[in-house]
Amino acid sequence: VGLFLATLVGLLPHLRLSFEREGWPDVAFVIDTSRSFGTADDFQDAEVRQRAEELAEQWRQMAAPTITELRQRLQQRQSEGAAPSELAELREHLEEWQTPTRLNLAKALIAGTSNDWLHDLLRRRQVKIHLYEVNSRVTRLAEITDAAGADSALQQIRGLRALGESSHLGGAVRSILNDFRGGSLGGIIMLTDGVTTDGENLVQAARHAARADVPLFLVGLGDAQEPRDLFLHDLQAEDTVNVRDRLVFDVRVSIRGRISASSVPAVLWEKKPDGSLVELKRATVDLDPNQPVRVRLTTSPTEPGDHTYVITVPEQPDETDKNNNRVEKLVHVFDAKPVKVLYIEGYPRYEYRYVKALLEREAATAQGNRSIQLKVLLVDADRDFAMQDRSALAEMPARDELFGYDVVILGDVAPDHPMMGRKHLEWLRDFVRERGGGLLALAGEQSMPHAYFDTPLGDVLPIQPSNPGDRPDPRERDLLQLGLTTGYRLRLSSIGMQHPIFRLAAEDADNAAIWSGLAPLYFAASGYRPKPTAEVLATHPQMLARRGVGDSEQDLHPLVVQAFVGAGRSLFFGFDET
Repeated sequence: VGLFLATLVGLLPHLRLSFEREGWPDVAFVIDTSRSFGTADDFQDAEVRQRAEELAEQWRQMAAPTITELRQRLQQRQSEGAAPSELAELREHLEEWQTPTRLNLAKALIAGTSNDWLHDLLRRRQVKIHLYEVNSRVTRLAEITDAAGADSALQQIRGLRALGESSHLGGAVRSILNDFRGGSLGGIIMLTDGVTTDGENLVQAARHAARADVPLFLVGLGDAQEPRDLFLHDLQAEDTVNVRDRLVFDVRVSIRGRISASSVPAVLWEKKPDGSLVELKRATVDLDPNQPVRVRLTTSPTEPGDHTYVITVPEQPDETDKNNNRVEKLVHVFDAKPVKVLYIEGYPRYEYRYVKALLEREAATAQGNRSIQLKVLLVDADRDFAMQDRSALAEMPARDELFGYDVVILGDVAPDHPMMGRKHLEWLRDFVRERGGGLLALAGEQSMPHAYFDTPLGDVLPIQPSNPGDRPDPRERDLLQLGLTTGYRLRLSSIGMQHPIFRLAAEDADNAAIWSGLAPLYFAASGYRPKPTAEVLATHPQMLARRGVGDSEQDLHPLVVQAFVGAGRSLFFGFDET
């Protein structure tokens, strides 16, 4: 069985079946009729290709009368105005008979004019043949004990179709062994491509057959080498952007088999309403037979609305599947409008001063692209602060006003502060879940995040408190203390490397260089773990995550975590130097 997944074993002139017996033993003859066995191969080995062409020619001779009959039937039903579904079925049936599929080559191999395995087994081996087909289940088609039965069975074999939705090869072997339990089953002959899509595979079934002392004779049809194919996959791009935003498409290009090209152009197009394509960007991809190659293409849409983008690589003359050389992505482009941000902070720490100044400076730009309308609520400020600062609020907005914002940034605020309280925390929770707003929680040394775990807002935070039994990193306290003096730099996770908020340059190498050159961070929050549905975007470079039984001991402590909650999204920063 280990050698079974090979090229056309029909290269052997005869099936060698031998065993000792006192009476006529039973032999199970099994033919795969799953959809994969209806595939036509592009054989890459010259010797195998020659043998397959010989069998294909034999099949054409066998199939000629039926092909003529099907063509006449199709023409007749067309003239009679048959339903489109019936005509489509007739065309599909005709195509099956005209194509040298694996199943049709198997028919030529065992039921052709020069290859009649059934009569040969009866005459030379003196066995009783039990004919089966296998796809999603195994079905007994005939029991053959004489020449007349063999003639009838050959007609059944020639009419088989590869329509099975799944392939239970191992299950078929086990089922047949059970049928003959305690009987005289001398062997199982199976013609298949070896593709098992469900249940037990042939290796497992072979062990069961060995225990029953029943040999398996496996005749493999199909190309042992992968079909030639150049294809695109794993497209990543934002679903929504603003006008004039930088829209990045990351896609992977892979090859299977022996593609002759060593490099190809990847082209980004915009698909217009009339179906025409307008080229936007292209890049040369150096193909690697051992691993996918990532390519990045960018554009900046200038018009709002739904835009369909297409990425293509050229079809190769020697590839078998030309339907996967393009991928499409629908992106909604919003008209440029201000993003309404509410920043709630407890006290005027450096984080507050910097973020407030940054967002106010962005709001003051005149580019008209991503301007920000900022309001801040500093809960420990004097009551007249709102009168002195035009960005400041004197109290928490009402629920309807809160739902008018796009983003809420929540800093190091005590949840039981008179300006907060349970009612306002429930509003913030609903702002994320129901309104679909964005929440960014910024860690601090007083309240965020630990004071929020047992509040209504804890439902939408992407992190949760460490379990009492979690094992902290033995170095945790020392690393946190060391960070306060020497600093540390974030380590981006694989997801974080592709996340837009961490893309500071178009190329990976440039982006990594920027991150390695940034000033270090010092404070890091601890004592929490990400929720099961959350994604970790960045971690501490050394400190291990709090972990329970079964958790990976290599996971690092998460410092940037995001989660999609209801209709919105929440994000947590475990540091205070945004």
